[in-house]
Amino acid sequence: MRKKALLFSTAIIIFGGCAATTGSMRCTPEMISAGYFCYGGINFGKNLSPEYKRGVIDGCRTGQGYFFKDYTAYANSPTYKQGWIEGRKRCRPTYDDNYMNQVKSNVTPEDF
Repeated sequence: MRKKALLFSTAIIIFGGCAATTGSMRCTPEMISAGYFCYGGINFGKNLSPEYKRGVIDGCRTGQGYFFKDYTAYANSPTYKQGWIEGRKRCRPTYDDNYMNQVKSNVTPEDF
């Protein structure tokens, strides 16, 4: 019984820690003051290297529709590459089902 309780407690700590550091929360002024890296209102975590942050910024701009990538850094710096991928993924706009249905039925913004 103790092993199960310890395992369960450990899992909560591990997964809880991941949720806090993956940046799933929107940024608040308190988070910024506490040293979290926020870009585009998105919390990307704490204690990140400058290369990772630069990758996040470039990837985020790409996710927003303005392509930015330092090809040399992407090829040679796993940290930049990881930040770029995370920034692109998390800064892409999300669309509701209504928008997606319009796209599927070839409705364009000009039709409105």
